[in-house]
Amino acid sequence: MISGPGAGARAKDSRWRFRFPDAELNAESRERLLACAMEAVSGARGEPLRRSRHASTYRIRMNGSPLDSGADTVFLKVLDAPSGAAALLKWVWRGPVAHHLVRIVAKLRRDGVEVPRILMTGYDRASGRELVAFEGIAGRMVSYYMDRRSNTPGATRRNVLRALGREVARLHRLGYVHGDLTPYNIIVTSVSPPRFAFIDHERTRRRSVFAVGRHRMRNLVQLGRFDIRGLSRSDRVRVLAAYAEEMGIDRRTTLRVAARMLQARLARDKAARNGGGSRGSACAMAGNGRVGGS
Repeated sequence: MISGPGAGARAKDSRWRFRFPDAELNAESRERLLACAMEAVSGARGEPLRRSRHASTYRIRMNGSPLDSGADTVFLKVLDAPSGAAALLKWVWRGPVAHHLVRIVAKLRRDGVEVPRILMTGYDRASGRELVAFEGIAGRMVSYYMDRRSNTPGATRRNVLRALGREVARLHRLGYVHGDLTPYNIIVTSVSPPRFAFIDHERTRRRSVFAVGRHRMRNLVQLGRFDIRGLSRSDRVRVLAAYAEEMGIDRRTTLRVAARMLQARLARDKAARNGGGSRGSACAMAGNGRVGGS
């Protein structure tokens, strides 16, 4: 890894412009983040930890020089430039993703939602690429507790799933809709009692009460469409039932609408794979157009 005062100088000389939304970040940590950022955008860091459709994510160890909060792991996400007319228009209308991310994370934090601390953002006007560095959160992805191979005690597993439904309901009652509410973007920070942190907020929005219904259901579909080994129909219904109870809405209607939307999503997934095999048990609750456990 590039280190020392030269790293910051090279960052300043590049086309990239960086900001540090967290004013408490110390000088040494800023220098290290700048060095790692320059490596990532130039390709010098090698293969990313994860490559999604629109971004590459790298894990950074702070090498014995922890951040002010005591964390020693940072995730660095390099966002691709917008491509296609629709993406470009959306970018022009909303502005840089990183700017939105800083604003929405600050609002979530003020409203008592646990989210990662945004440490640094970057923007390259020439290419349109962006960069976000955020602090790691201690815990496990909620997918770990969904997977029966984790050997999580049954009572703990059920408590986590019910609490997950209630926490998603709390997020929605606050007016937020997560942009990509998958089991891999929710961290269980405590199991007794269950507590959660939400990550990956590039597309998280506050929605008006008139437009929020379908977006909320889409979040529930995002939670349910993944094929996690051992996750049963009852497990999925447990999340949805707790959600409906916390929201004060009809449980049967919630399950029925979620199943119908999930079937449509799975059909689109199958079509996108040019007629390949279906996701199998990606969500057992969608079987035959009916929802079990009611």
